[in-house]
Amino acid sequence: MVSTMSMNARKAAVLTENAAIEVQDRPYLAPAEGEVEVAISRAGICSSDIERGFNHGAYHYPLVMGHELAGVITATPDATSTFKEGDRVAIFPLLPCFDCISCRRKTYALCKNYSYYGSRRDGGFASHLNCREWNLMKLPDNVGMDDAALVEPTAVVIHALRKLALDAFDRSVCVIGAGFLGLIAVMYMRHHFPQLDITLIDRNDDKIRAGAVLGADGVLLKNEDEWADFISVNADSYAKVIEFVGAPETFCHSVSLCEQGGTLVWVGNIIGDLTLPKKMVSSILRKELSILGSWNSFYQGEDFCDWQETLALMAGGFQPSRLVTTRIEIYDLHDTISKLYRHKARKAKFITTKVMVEID
Repeated sequence: MVSTMSMNARKAAVLTENAAIEVQDRPYLAPAEGEVEVAISRAGICSSDIERGFNHGAYHYPLVMGHELAGVITATPDATSTFKEGDRVAIFPLLPCFDCISCRRKTYALCKNYSYYGSRRDGGFASHLNCREWNLMKLPDNVGMDDAALVEPTAVVIHALRKLALDAFDRSVCVIGAGFLGLIAVMYMRHHFPQLDITLIDRNDDKIRAGAVLGADGVLLKNEDEWADFISVNADSYAKVIEFVGAPETFCHSVSLCEQGGTLVWVGNIIGDLTLPKKMVSSILRKELSILGSWNSFYQGEDFCDWQETLALMAGGFQPSRLVTTRIEIYDLHDTISKLYRHKARKAKFITTKVMVEID
């Protein structure tokens, strides 16, 4: 059913061109078959939104970004819907084709022909979003909207840590990158593996301090000279290393830090071409390293679902929303993402761990 109230004009923060976001009124659009309408309550800003919005990373213009989303269902046109108005939901942003080999295996995150809310089609920096029912997960009663909007990045971390395959016998791990994903990883590992010595490396002392509060041993490395000094002492020291930065040099450093027979998991979206010197390739072979890529998270899979695990974790008290440091309205998106971009480009300082957009 669609209420008269739900048919009012919608607000959306529209990326009209590179580095230009403006809030616009958009007409009501009825949900298509298999969709329901969701009033967006919370939306997290992802580091990919910075590149997409301010560094020519968009597939097209105009575009409504935003893929870390939670909200309340306001319209269910299909009488056979398994959802009802008022249901609180988290939104899985990837829309698989359901036809390729990965989809037939139910590894939907590996779909060859996917679409995506917030990048390949309009997303949730808006008052409302029409979503496929398949992409919605109902929230446990004790999971708030702040945490619900962070199911997506938390599930990405859980997916990556599953590949790292930590167990009770592990004594140390190295996390490269103390951004939001790196800090979530520290929270998760400290919660599940209290015996672990967690080394957390970053160039930002504020993020290192945030990691220390969560139980990591922080190492501040601001430049390649400091990295060289650290590696000269700690080469081949970690059985398991996980990389969240995406810089070509940190991928290389992860190889140097990993011990013989160790495991590397690469998570960071790469921001430049990666060249591996002959000596480093030889090191990978001689040390027989396992290097695993990790992208996105598994949803509605045959054997497991990172999203179900994440929601169960949150229902048990895990709160990534503790890391939210900046709260804004939809009208603040242009200025805030501009500040994030300038900070990332080292043009101006803007210290924050996670930005949450409060839309309701």
